[in-house]
Amino acid sequence: VFLFARELEKEYTKSEEVLLNILPSSIVKRIKRGEFPIVDHVAGVTILFADLVGFTKASAELHPNFLIGLFLRDIFNEFDELAYEHGLEKIKTIGDAYMVAGGL
Repeated sequence: VFLFARELEKEYTKSEEVLLNILPSSIVKRIKRGEFPIVDHVAGVTILFADLVGFTKASAELHPNFLIGLFLRDIFNEFDELAYEHGLEKIKTIGDAYMVAGGL
């Protein structure tokens, strides 16, 4: 039982680190309290979170050099150019996801 509890604690810590790596701590706290959906309104602020549908399936079928080196790089470069043109700030890329914000 002790070993199981220890492993469970390690996994909990890992999941906590992942959440805190991709989300603000205030949002992580709201998730833990069971708040769903988490929706806030802030006047004049825009957030775009783009997730490439089918990327995980494609990653199993296509060569990594093509998938990451060309496809993903080209898409994210295009997103970067569009963000710059529209005065948006790139927040982060997470795997095949891209996040920008404006009006902050």
